Amino acid sequence: MWLLNAGDWEEVDAMLAGLAKSSDPADSFTHALLLARMGEPGELRATVSRWEDGRMQGYRSKCEVATWYALVGDKERALALLEEDTRIGERSLWNFYQSILFDSIRDDPRFEAMLRGMNLPTTLSRPLWSGRSPLSTGTARSRSCPPSH
Repeated sequence: MWLLNAGDWEEVDAMLAGLAKSSDPADSFTHALLLARMGEPGELRATVSRWEDGRMQGYRSKCEVATWYALVGDKERALALLEEDTRIGERSLWNFYQSILFDSIRDDPRFEAMLRGMNLPTTLSRPLWSGRSPLSTGTARSRSCPPSH
């Protein structure tokens, strides 16, 4: 994700190409996350569907799955999972509350209330992601300039 955040499009393209060729499920998942972060959530939606249907192996925290929902634009499901995570005492949010993956729900009063309830700051120590994905602008393979919203 840091290459994407830095706008290093050549490296991102190379990474995506390598991940797309891999048969490792972890690589497929990373590929889906990167594409979703870049504005193409289709693969991540399929991952979320597999999780919902019980077809994913291994443990996933509610906080982790909430990032998936936030990335695919399902803010309600993301917030509900975070609230449940907090309610059951898992409280994983303290580990990820500054993550770029939560920027889509950051200004939601429910998200801010959860942060306050954990005595976490509601302000960022970094700027919000202000970029628009080159994929969403029709320049998917031409990423010579940083994204902008």
